[in-house]
Formats: sequence, structure tokens, C-alpha cells
Amino acid sequence: MKTISFISAKGGSGKTIITASIADFLGKLGKKVLIIDSDGSTNGMTLFYLKEIREHITSYKKCSGILEDSFKIDAINYTMISESVFLLPATYEFVNTDSFSVSSFEQNLNSIIDFHKQNEIETFDYVLIDCQAGVDIHSEIVVKDSISDEIVIVSEFDPISAAGIERLKGLFHKESIYNRSWVLLNKVLPELANTSNDFLEITRYLPPIIWTSEVVKRYSRKELALDYELGNEYTLNIVKLLKVLFGKEIIKPLNAWLNSREEIIKKPIYDEYLKLQEEYIEMQKSEKAGLYSLILPIIVSITGIVTVIVTVIITTFRIQNTTQISDLFLGLNNIWLSTFMSFLFGIATISIFRFFSKRKQLSTRNEFRKEILLESLKELEKLKHSDIEKILRRNKNNFA
Repeated sequence: MKTISFISAKGGSGKTIITASIADFLGKLGKKVLIIDSDGSTNGMTLFYLKEIREHITSYKKCSGILEDSFKIDAINYTMISESVFLLPATYEFVNTDSFSVSSFEQNLNSIIDFHKQNEIETFDYVLIDCQAGVDIHSEIVVKDSISDEIVIVSEFDPISAAGIERLKGLFHKESIYNRSWVLLNKVLPELANTSNDFLEITRYLPPIIWTSEVVKRYSRKELALDYELGNEYTLNIVKLLKVLFGKEIIKPLNAWLNSREEIIKKPIYDEYLKLQEEYIEMQKSEKAGLYSLILPIIVSITGIVTVIVTVIITTFRIQNTTQISDLFLGLNNIWLSTFMSFLFGIATISIFRFFSKRKQLSTRNEFRKEILLESLKELEKLKHSDIEKILRRNKNNFA
């Protein structure tokens, strides 16, 4: 069993959501996880899972949190979040836990850790402890090496937070957290993600968590921004984080899970490829149809002109063997035929002009769009054969 505590130099770093997201993903990988809310000031994790806690209280009346005097090791004190994830709230009574006895808290926490380390049947793969922001006595107890194997310092991406991290490490120097701590930069804007690794002069840092408006929206609805169906950038960030933080411990189940989702995750790529391919084919058909529609008037006009010319030749031949009255009639007829021939010639000229004009317009209008379609199809063709992580990164627009 490994215990990881999550601390931060100040409030609002997103520490609670990160802890919940990691626990949820580990649960999806088949790992059994216990989350402990040790935040006596805000009870953040307890409030985040308030719905599940209320349902739990309905079934078990005499529950007690880790920051309550009545606490004892008992399965009824663990609220089930999912099949593999459980939560030990700060309190079930929602009383003021900020002034809870420090010695009682340390005793409760030690009893939990010791019990699950010694009990092979009731043990968890991971215990994640959500601590209070800043430096308080409860957090100082949690980060002790007898409790926490690893410590994750969650920080926002700004200079003040950077100073807060170093101050936090300095204040916890007695607990020797330097060799056991990681820094996780959260709420990093997408355009700054590539430079975040240079933000602090540290030797151990985790991949940053990209923060978008959609993540904020999910959080405001008390939801995790993880997308296990189609994937998104936040899910990819958690995948990268898990690989670094847990390493070989989860690499096999994580890769197995990614491979099992490959068909579903790649489905949008195939759907988009077919859609663009159909659009490209329809564009080619429309070009041909537009040009063919102009060919018929040209053929009709030319046929009419040829017919009139032949008629005039025949009429001229007959004039030589007719009377004067017939000559007058045929003369008038020739005038009508000439006028009609001019009309057909005009139609033919206009049709030919429109043919080449429209052809040029269609070519100019569609050339750029066809070029974009071809480039998109090439990109999608490559993505169809890409690894899952690259596609997860691309699917960041799948937040809902």
C-alpha cells in the first residue's frame, strides 16, 4: 500500500479536484483507493462528494469522519464513491472541524494507515490524503514519512505560487519532504504548457495540468473533467501524471486500459475522415455537374446555327428557279432566318463565355477548400495509425 498526500501553499490551487481525478482514474484501472479528507478548515473533498455522503448516511446512521471524536476503524465510515474508490470524510456531522484535537487526528490517521498496512484482506492499493492549504499542524502530521510515502505539492502557474512552494518546503524541512515531494503545476493555460517545465528550478516535477473553461464548468457542476469514452486533453494530462507518479506500478494496467479504449477513442477520427472524404467527392461532382449544365446550350446553339446555314444554302439554290413573288417571299424568309441565326449565334457566344467564366469561378472557389480537405485527410490518415495519447491530445474539443 502506498500513501500519497496532496498539499498546497495556498487555497484555490485545485488540489481537491486533482486528488479526486487521480483516485477515479486509478479506480478505472482496477486499483482499490481510499481518499482521506484531512482538511479541517474547508472539508473540501467531503463537500465535493456530498451527494454520495448523504446517500451513505441514509444506509448507515452512526458514521464518523476522521476529524470526529467518535471515529474508529470501521467499514461503515467509508463512503463508496465507485466500485474501487472509497472516501473517509472529514466529518459526517458537518460540525466545526478546524479546532479538532491535533493528537486525536494523528492517532486516527496512524490507526488507519497501520490497520490497512497490516490487514492484507482489507488493504488498499493507494491511500490519497487531501490536506488543508498552507502550513498547518494537520498537514505537518500528514507529510511525516511514517504516514506519506510521496507528497504532491499542487501549485498554480504564477510567481507568487512558485515562492509559496519553496516556502512550504522550507517550513516542512523537519519532515525531509524534499526527496519525497513532487510539484504539480495546475491551471496552466494551453499556450503556456510547453514552457511550464522551466517555471521552477526543481528536480522532480509532474506533467502540468491544462486548465480550460470546460474544466472550470465541470468543476462548478461538481463533476470531474475526465472523459473515459472519447478522451480529452484533461484525461491525457492525468494519464501522463499517473505514468510519472506511479511508474511501473501501473504501466501495465494503464496501457491495457488505453488499448481497450482504442477503437472507441479512434472512432471520431474515422467518422471525420469519412465525412471529409464524402465532402471532397461531392465537391468534384458539383464541379462536373456545373460544367455539364453549360454544355447543352452550346450544343443546341451550334446545331441551330448549322441547321440555319444548311437551310439558307438550300433556299438560295431554289431562288434561282422561282418567280419574282417567290423571290420576295424567300427574301423575307432569308431575313427571318438570318435574324434567327444571329440570335442562336448570340446564345452560343454567351454560353461559351459563361462556360469558361463559371469554370474559372468554380476552380478558384473550390481550389482552396479542396486543398484544406486534402491536408485534413492526410492528417486524419496519419492519426488513424497513431498512438492513443496523440489522439487524446487532439480530442480536447470533446468536453461536454
